[in-house]
Amino acid sequence: MFKIIIACSIFLSASTAVLSQPADRPFNNFSAKPGLKSIEYQKVFEVPDSIKSIKSKLKSLIQGSAIFSQVNYDSNSCSGVIGKIYPSYYNNSKELRGAFKIEIKNGRYRLTISGMTLNGSIFSDDLEAVVMSSNYMEWNYGMAQNILPDLDDMLTRIFTIQNSSSSNW
Repeated sequence: MFKIIIACSIFLSASTAVLSQPADRPFNNFSAKPGLKSIEYQKVFEVPDSIKSIKSKLKSLIQGSAIFSQVNYDSNSCSGVIGKIYPSYYNNSKELRGAFKIEIKNGRYRLTISGMTLNGSIFSDDLEAVVMSSNYMEWNYGMAQNILPDLDDMLTRIFTIQNSSSSNW
């Protein structure tokens, strides 16, 4: 009997450690500040291009898509608002919105998205309220595991610039 109790307590403590991940550890390019109602998506994209080329490609990407609005361009960055992104977890019933900033350096650019909300026809939620525990100290692992990998894939596809195809075979 004693061995069964020990085995159960080991299992419960191990499953608790797996199901509750501290908020200060990134989760699929999403990071949070423990105790604060703040979550941020940040990803660095590596590309074999100059700053000028990256800026040109990003401008084309942004101007060619309806998900971007209120875009401002600076010397080596741009910022604005994204919307019309529908996570598959919600069967396209909720729209992800947020503020984005792209900082450009030679050979890479960094995307940061903050202030993310999930807007539905009836109600809206801040993303951190959905994927974090009620005290904002830990990830709500079940929801984070269901939503964040899909959002990471979607945002990566949206913000990846394509290299120009060469006419030389």
